[in-house]
Amino acid sequence: MPFYAMGRMEEHFENPEEYSPHRWLSDEKDVLKFASLPFGFGARMCIGKRIAELQLKMSLAYVSG
Repeated sequence: MPFYAMGRMEEHFENPEEYSPHRWLSDEKDVLKFASLPFGFGARMCIGKRIAELQLKMSLAYVSG
């Protein structure tokens, strides 16, 4: 899947080249929650998703603290 290209499609995101994390945190109905799913979703979700997220959190804690 071309995740880089999908995350920058003007059909899905307003100002796709602009850094705006609120697009992922919003509960509005016009936000496409499934526009980018790098780990998949549901029964076929990547089994390493939780480990990857934990490593990201640990890295951020190490860098910020």
